[in-house]
Amino acid sequence: MQAEAFAAALPQALGGDVDVMRARGSNLRLMGEAYHRLEMVEEARLTLDRAVAQQRAVTEAAPNNPAYMRNYAIALWYRAVVHRSNERNEAARASIEESVAVARRMRERDPNDAGAIRMVAIATEVYAQVLADLDRFSESYAVGQEVIAAHRELARRAGDTAGARRSLAAALMTHGGNSYNGAAYARACAAWEEGLAIYEDLNRSGAMSERDRTVTLTQSRDFVRRACAPPRAGLGSRI
Repeated sequence: MQAEAFAAALPQALGGDVDVMRARGSNLRLMGEAYHRLEMVEEARLTLDRAVAQQRAVTEAAPNNPAYMRNYAIALWYRAVVHRSNERNEAARASIEESVAVARRMRERDPNDAGAIRMVAIATEVYAQVLADLDRFSESYAVGQEVIAAHRELARRAGDTAGARRSLAAALMTHGGNSYNGAAYARACAAWEEGLAIYEDLNRSGAMSERDRTVTLTQSRDFVRRACAPPRAGLGSRI
């Protein structure tokens, strides 16, 4: 908060410097996160709006700078996450759609940029969840396929390391949940079973944390046991 007060008091010429605006935008996002964690809902919303506005202004000054684009995409993504947690679904949709658009432009600009692929994976995963929240399940499924494809590419580039495979498994489980909530039980089970297979392999190789073994793996097994073979609404109407 002291950093923001200092930045707000800077002379206009200095306050309009791109590097100052970028730093201010990052600080505002962190302030918004702090407000969110403290359950100061309105303060978080207003602060994150200001963070997005700062990063948008930075990208307008240099539209093709990948670092600026990434900061902007992250600010939009985090605002969407907070909107979603407060059930502001339409606001979440608008913010995450813009984040996804920026992430996709980053990847189009340089298809070999792993950071851009990772930003696509992060943004589209929330987008798929928001679409499912809005009962737009066919769109959620299509976006979910983009999420999985991005994670597969990241895992391939990383040489199928344990961390990259775990991220893929987590994305598959989330995609399965979105599909299950749309009553696409066979689709949900296909994603869950693949995700569970990855988790089981990581567990056998000793590459899982204690929390993953006791929580993530247990939950994944439970989903498959109760809702698959055959695919059915074994977990209730929604999870």
